[in-house]
Amino acid sequence: MAEIAALAAGRPRKGVMPPFMSARSDVQVQLIDRPSQSTATIAWRDSTHCSYGDQVWHACRARMAGVCAMSGRAIRPGDAIYKPRPCRPAPLNTGAMILRSVLHEADTL
Repeated sequence: MAEIAALAAGRPRKGVMPPFMSARSDVQVQLIDRPSQSTATIAWRDSTHCSYGDQVWHACRARMAGVCAMSGRAIRPGDAIYKPRPCRPAPLNTGAMILRSVLHEADTL
């Protein structure tokens, strides 16, 4: 729990990796489209875990602390985020989150 608190405060502890992203620097996240104000189509490529060429993510509030998959910034509970839309079977990156502000910045580029 102390690791999550340190991450949320923007101070990762030495040797402790953020939830979900861990030590993988090979994850590539790209905004493909914005079908609506509350959805985004994301290309997610992780050579060791999963790859989704056009995954739909939806806007919501973070329920737990984490790390933004696009920026690496800390996410705190209650922050505005996007996450993969639930489906069956659940996507392998189901715990991933992107800060809404970061996705908005990517949308305006």
